[in-house]
Amino acid sequence: MSFHSHKEKSQRHTITSLRYQLQVCSVRSAVDDKDFVPADCLQKALSDVNIAAELRHCHIADDAITNFIRYEAGKTFLILVSIRKTVAIKDFMRCGFTDANLPTPSADNALSMLDDIWRDEPDYINDFCATQWMFMAPVFDRQRYRYDPFDRDAILPFTHRGQDKGGGFSVVYQVRFHPAHFPQPV
Repeated sequence: MSFHSHKEKSQRHTITSLRYQLQVCSVRSAVDDKDFVPADCLQKALSDVNIAAELRHCHIADDAITNFIRYEAGKTFLILVSIRKTVAIKDFMRCGFTDANLPTPSADNALSMLDDIWRDEPDYINDFCATQWMFMAPVFDRQRYRYDPFDRDAILPFTHRGQDKGGGFSVVYQVRFHPAHFPQPV
């Protein structure tokens, strides 16, 4: 999913400030050539102020929805903001769709919950499934992802790719992690 030009971003800044913040802080993966939103930016985007402002913009005033976003569906909420379907968070809450349901399968195999929410609007399912990966870049540590395979659509949070080296049957290159995705030991 492509976002809009810088000029259009500036014009929409006052209307969709959270969406604008996500666009501005997104980073291009040096390996996948796709944008991802770094983990530290996700935390800032999910501030109480940002959640309240976005819900107010959609005329949603419900503490239960705010708590649902805050504790169960933060990434889901940011995906909806990115595809301009924030108001659908009410339906996601009703269906019990949380961040635990992410990543969803491809649009061809979309979860029945998404089908229930957007039965007559399959393009929204496609947008949701495509956009979710921006918010799913893995955070590595010494225990997690040591041997776990990645989904083929996962965007790896590498900010630099070195020169290819290889021979025979493989190519290797050095990469640099985004600092928010490979925390240094204290």
